[in-house]
Amino acid sequence: MAERAHSGVVKAGMDVRESLSPKQKGDWKDVALMSLSFAVYVYISQRIVCTYCAWVSMINH
Repeated sequence: MAERAHSGVVKAGMDVRESLSPKQKGDWKDVALMSLSFAVYVYISQRIVCTYCAWVSMINH
């Protein structure tokens, strides 16, 4: 039973990966995923810098 559920989850994951993978370079899904990846990268970078600045500010006071 658990093995069948596991194989179902793996198959669903592979289907999602296949549907999200770009069919050709410059496909709209490719552009959307790259834009989303860049937005997440910028957001995380800003949070790291903000945390660092707050930490340094607390040390100096």
